[in-house]
Amino acid sequence: MKLTNIKISGYKSISNMDLPIEKRNGSHTTILLGKNEMGKSNILDALAILNPFNDEEKVDFLSVRNQNSEPDIVSVFYTMESESPKQYRDHIQSKIKISDKLLQKIEVIKATKEIYIQKDEDEYSSEWVFDLKDILLDSVVFGEINEAQVVNGVAKNINRMNILYSGEVKDEDAELFEPITKEKF
Repeated sequence: MKLTNIKISGYKSISNMDLPIEKRNGSHTTILLGKNEMGKSNILDALAILNPFNDEEKVDFLSVRNQNSEPDIVSVFYTMESESPKQYRDHIQSKIKISDKLLQKIEVIKATKEIYIQKDEDEYSSEWVFDLKDILLDSVVFGEINEAQVVNGVAKNINRMNILYSGEVKDEDAELFEPITKEKF
């Protein structure tokens, strides 16, 4: 996975910033230059909250919110190009129960992760958007199934998204599934 762009909104001293990470003269090295107190460290702090395959830590909203514009949401977008489809497949499989046959057909071209915190919250939330190489979705269905899982030694019932070929759905679960479209995928 190669970081290609960072977009920061409402984070500390940064109202809005778009930072492309480009190859120049054969190198992806990026240098931040600026006077003292211009926000260079805040860019690095925003980068530090990127941890694409783990949960985010607790945070005080007021400590990361831009004090000048006082937004209700602070967000950092990270856009990455795929260098290893398997890494994304493992992440997708950890979050969604997906048919192995279908999972092997997924090829991620680009992924964007938004990490954000809203006013009155104390944890970062995150959302992924994946740009995928086109795959045939005929007879693919999705639905949410309640599963028992052990989390930190405690048994919990968790709703988990399932993406399967229609022939893999158990008869008793059939009404919980609907055909998937490219927009829903």
